[in-house]
Amino acid sequence: MYIILIKSSICLQCNRPFKMDIKNLHRDILRHRWDFIDPPQNEYICGHCKEVMRRPMLTECCGNHFCASCIEKSYGNEYECPKCEQNNITAILDKQKWGKILELDVKCPFTNRGCLWTGELGAQGAHLDSSNGDCEYLRTVCVNGCGEKLEKNEVEEHLELLCPYRLVTCPHCNEKDKQEVITGQHKSECPQLPVDCPNSCGERDIKKNYLQQHFAECPKVVVECDFQCAGCTNQVERGLLLEHLKEDAQTHLSLVTRLFAEEIEKKNEEIAQLVEKQEINLKRLRELHTHQLKNKDRTIQELKDQSEKHFKDYKKLIEDRLEKITNNFMARLKDLESNSKKLDDVPVQQGTNLLLTSILHSKSTREIWKGTYNDKEVIIKKEHLSTGSTKHILVEADILKNLKHENIVQLYDLFVTEETVCMILELVPNGNLQNYVKTHPLLLHQHVLICKQVALGLDYLQQKLCMHRKIRATNVLVGENVTCKLNDFGSAVMLDDYEQTVSTQGFRAPIKWCAPETFVKQHQSLKSDVWSYGMLIWEVITGKEPFSDSTNDFAIQRIKTGLLMSRPENCPETFYDIMLGCWKQEPVTRPTFEAVADLLDHVRDPHKYTLVE
Repeated sequence: MYIILIKSSICLQCNRPFKMDIKNLHRDILRHRWDFIDPPQNEYICGHCKEVMRRPMLTECCGNHFCASCIEKSYGNEYECPKCEQNNITAILDKQKWGKILELDVKCPFTNRGCLWTGELGAQGAHLDSSNGDCEYLRTVCVNGCGEKLEKNEVEEHLELLCPYRLVTCPHCNEKDKQEVITGQHKSECPQLPVDCPNSCGERDIKKNYLQQHFAECPKVVVECDFQCAGCTNQVERGLLLEHLKEDAQTHLSLVTRLFAEEIEKKNEEIAQLVEKQEINLKRLRELHTHQLKNKDRTIQELKDQSEKHFKDYKKLIEDRLEKITNNFMARLKDLESNSKKLDDVPVQQGTNLLLTSILHSKSTREIWKGTYNDKEVIIKKEHLSTGSTKHILVEADILKNLKHENIVQLYDLFVTEETVCMILELVPNGNLQNYVKTHPLLLHQHVLICKQVALGLDYLQQKLCMHRKIRATNVLVGENVTCKLNDFGSAVMLDDYEQTVSTQGFRAPIKWCAPETFVKQHQSLKSDVWSYGMLIWEVITGKEPFSDSTNDFAIQRIKTGLLMSRPENCPETFYDIMLGCWKQEPVTRPTFEAVADLLDHVRDPHKYTLVE
């Protein structure tokens, strides 16, 4: 099924707007009127507009052919058929008929102006190409944006000599810009423009940016007398300042003498006030020191008592916290041990409630089997006790037994024998998400739906204070009706009110999906899963792994510096904005999974019918 996207365009003949199919390979030949040499047969005529069909679409409801634009006109009515008026129709491009229409012979749209070209409709676009076409009568708009419409033989002269928007160089400062800017606004602002001194001192051709420097030396500038501080109020031109100083030298001497006398009298008063103030301060300090000596022993004892009390209170608080953390840890360990002991006597018996049918994966420490449990198809993770590596499978089972959500793989049971540990999990038939998006063509709204399901599962985990730590497409399974479920909790960690971060030392992390704090601060938090989720969205859209062209060391540098992947082709900006929100460097600024799920609803609805190629 093809969803037709249209946009407005302008006819090159009459300058009137019409609608054009942006997915058509022959976009330059789509005009609202074609001049055929021979009248087209009725089989090429649209059943709605009675014109030769543009991209003929065959409708499933009544089997008639219509232009893609005629079907698109009813977009507001949910693709209503122009003939039988049925809603939500399915229309398929009839490529064979479209090919025959492109083979019909037409004339050049500019025949009335003297162009003698004739040829197939499919070749008309090349003939009318504004850059490489051979039509001499095609009028094009100036590429500089001045709005002038030109014929092909006029373009070169216009761009070189006549266009007011052509690039020219200022003869004074060598700045390049549009011709109208250089001769207009730039001319009045050019710092290298030569001007005459505005004071008429005779200096000419001064560069505008040196004008202030010239004013500092210009003899025509009016300046104040050097003895202004003494009381002289005369203002004279700089060139006459020396003559003024000579003529009024006696007056200046008397002004300076009076000024010095006033300053000396003022300083004497200030010194007398300062001495008086210092005597008062010394008296107060002497009284204060005497009082402090009397109370020295009592003050020291009070400070000592307060310090001891604070130390005891802080010590009790630390002991209470350690006791609570220890009790929580011992309770979880005891619960895990009790489950293991309770199941020690339950053997894995062929032909009873558990049956192993086929092995799916095997390595030295673990086997993955497909089988049945209580007449239900299941997946069995089998770990041999002799390897001494059963810690991860027991931790995974301990976490999964408390998680019940439609987007998380369900744990059915756990069997522990003398030789093996078997964890029985829900069977999700369509494999992991990475392989699914590579092998199944999906619409954009289906990609959004997949990402929302994963976000809902992760939101449930964070409500339980559970960190997954390996969020990637290979650890998400796809079931019936594209139902997504989180899998592989072997590295998951349960947090509590006192433990908000987890150290990454010794943790084999999927480097290209990890948040920057994994490498910079050597720890992870709940917001680290949000970063990895942004990488998962990129995987779903592109079908590729992040940083697929980079080594792990180079990927770490890019993650630390924020040089991440650009927006994928055909990915809406609103969808890419969600990824950027997940990839913020500071964990506290990243959104919650509840907020991400709400944002995905806004991405999904406007693009419900968009085909992602």
